[in-house]
Amino acid sequence: NLTVNGADVTITANIIHSGDTNTFFGFPSDDTFRIVTSGSEALRVNSSQNVGIGTASPDSTLHVHAASAGSVTALSGTNLTVEGNANNYLSLLSPDANLSALVYGSPSSTNNASINSSYNSGSPYLNFNTGGSEAMRIDSSGNVGIGTTSPATALDVTGTVTADGLTVDGAATISVSDNSDTLTLVSTD
Repeated sequence: NLTVNGADVTITANIIHSGDTNTFFGFPSDDTFRIVTSGSEALRVNSSQNVGIGTASPDSTLHVHAASAGSVTALSGTNLTVEGNANNYLSLLSPDANLSALVYGSPSSTNNASINSSYNSGSPYLNFNTGGSEAMRIDSSGNVGIGTTSPATALDVTGTVTADGLTVDGAATISVSDNSDTLTLVSTD
């Protein structure tokens, strides 16, 4: 049924395209809106104002559902759920000269921490920032830098390191140096 009352149009269920009856939008229940394409529900906004893409029962504010992951639901308070039954990816795509990032903020700081990635002219990297400054980087060679943006070895630390222990396996050399003196420990294996 269709009713026109002033500026309002009232329907009892769905608006269906005349030449494609399995594609429509409508109101399956109070306070719920859905879009159906090819006979399958593509999008739903429920009475909690959660949006489901590919699901009629969104677990969070936005729930993108490709297939069921099994008997699992999103953690309470989750705003974005991405669900699938195989490998699951969240892609952040940007031009080569720009960053892709996950940024963590609060009312006191819009950039408490971030995880950033860049193609960097053919030398891609992943870095972790805290307080707006880079804290750690993994470069395209797999080198990890802490306190340096150009790690030269598998682990390159700029600054003081405190450890409860250090184990070196195999025939390895440990070098500790500053601007004037060098201390080298060589394993006896």
